[in-house]
Amino acid sequence: KGLAYNYFESKQHLAEAIFKNIIDVGIELEKAFDAIEDPFKKLNALINDTFDFLQRDQKLWKLYTTFAMQTDMQQIAVSATNEFAQRFIKKLNVIFKKIGVKNPVMESLFLGALFDGISLDYFFMNEEYPLQKMRKFLLKKYSREELLKNK
Repeated sequence: KGLAYNYFESKQHLAEAIFKNIIDVGIELEKAFDAIEDPFKKLNALINDTFDFLQRDQKLWKLYTTFAMQTDMQQIAVSATNEFAQRFIKKLNVIFKKIGVKNPVMESLFLGALFDGISLDYFFMNEEYPLQKMRKFLLKKYSREELLKNK
């Protein structure tokens, strides 16, 4: 704890740096994601990249979640991540519109909430959470075949 304050003036500044780091990582993933034209491939890449990130940077997500859940840090977390989260949902909406999903707004919000829930479950359950099975489940649920079948 003491060492952290050699680098950050306060808990708030530390939290802001953590949230900024998360956003920076998200922006890098977003750049690769934006380069894909096919909406089905884009959705597939998004699912895979999200799961890869969760697994690769589990400590960062735990740190983010721990700070974001603290009452005195919630407003900072919302301020820091809200713009990115809204942009993410809008991008999902565009994908689902291109695919022809019946209610793209609700489907976008649903998938965003799934990612949030999966992240939290993985955070709390650690290695007991069936992360790879969940990845396969979502890849199948949001595959070209399944989405076209349910149009």
